[in-house]
Amino acid sequence: MTCLVAIKNKRGKIIVGADRRVSWGSSHYQESVYAKVRKDDGIIMAFCGDCHIGNLIVNIMKRPQVITDHKAYMYQILPKSIKKILLNQDIRTDKELVIPENTEIIVAIEGCLYQLELVRTEDIKGLVKVDQLSIPYCTGSGGHVAWGSLLTTENLDMSSRERVRLAIEVSSRVVHSVDSKIDICVED
Repeated sequence: MTCLVAIKNKRGKIIVGADRRVSWGSSHYQESVYAKVRKDDGIIMAFCGDCHIGNLIVNIMKRPQVITDHKAYMYQILPKSIKKILLNQDIRTDKELVIPENTEIIVAIEGCLYQLELVRTEDIKGLVKVDQLSIPYCTGSGGHVAWGSLLTTENLDMSSRERVRLAIEVSSRVVHSVDSKIDICVED
């Protein structure tokens, strides 16, 4: 798993940070060559869970352009693009699309944070579940430790970026599936 942290800075812009550790099984870990958080055309996307699916969506998929309001983009346009890339990758068994459990995509757009949960289903229309999240938000195997760090630093004289970095660093010291190599993106 991983540790994803999202908070707003004093200007109301979202900052998302993630570590680079990928794992398989309960005892095999390595640093990913790809970041789990990326900003493209003003949209920040990050993932935790299945590395293949997350990397495909966050780092490889050509993101559709935002031509309407961000809610239409998040609830209609982006999920449709994600479904299409998963179907084009032919990630399926003989009977159904195969989506690993616990694959979560986080999207920051225009001051709002969304969670795209990839759900196993026979009904292709229900593949991507979209929810708007409250901020601050922490998730992944190190999310609870990161929450504790954010709570202890909220009244200190630190930048939001420093708080995100520290939350993930603290998590990496406590949770063996979180790496100390951290990538951070700030909303435009």
